[in-house]
Amino acid sequence: MINNQQTDLQNTPPILDLEKVKKHLRVDYDCEDDLLRGYIGAAQSFVENYLNKTLLVNEHTITVNLATLKKVEKQTSLMGGTRIVRQVRLPHAPLREILTVEINDEVAALQDWFTESGSHGYLYIHSLEPGTARVAYQGGLALTPDLLPEAIKHACLIVVTDFYLNREGTTSKNDLVFKIANLLAPYRHFEIV
Repeated sequence: MINNQQTDLQNTPPILDLEKVKKHLRVDYDCEDDLLRGYIGAAQSFVENYLNKTLLVNEHTITVNLATLKKVEKQTSLMGGTRIVRQVRLPHAPLREILTVEINDEVAALQDWFTESGSHGYLYIHSLEPGTARVAYQGGLALTPDLLPEAIKHACLIVVTDFYLNREGTTSKNDLVFKIANLLAPYRHFEIV
């Protein structure tokens, strides 16, 4: 069983500036600002789901039951040779930094766990004992919206525009999907389980 607790996700800044969105849509009045903020948040979630990545770096905590984790065979440089370890998938890829690892309510030593270089969000725990692991970590593509690739921000803008212009959702989405897919293809992460 996984208990995924997210911290401060509600305080994540929007990746699109409201004034830039209004300028793009040629909206020069304020009565729809709340509606547009909602569209910006929904577009950001849409793009994150499509990419299978969190756009802005945030801190996350996940608690897992060790008995339910997948056991995998991994080559470990610290312990030497191949070992059976437990694999923890950390949502909100890409993984930036592991802040703390606790196994059965005790802080785990560095030799008790490891990640792989360029990890899309996996932590490996050496312990095969039953119990729980609690992992606090940072995950996300960029520290601020300014550091995100322009293609990702533009894809969000296209989604906001579609939400605004087609409020009933009755138009064909083929053109929209084609544009977004082409803009986001270099950043998309597929996970094969």
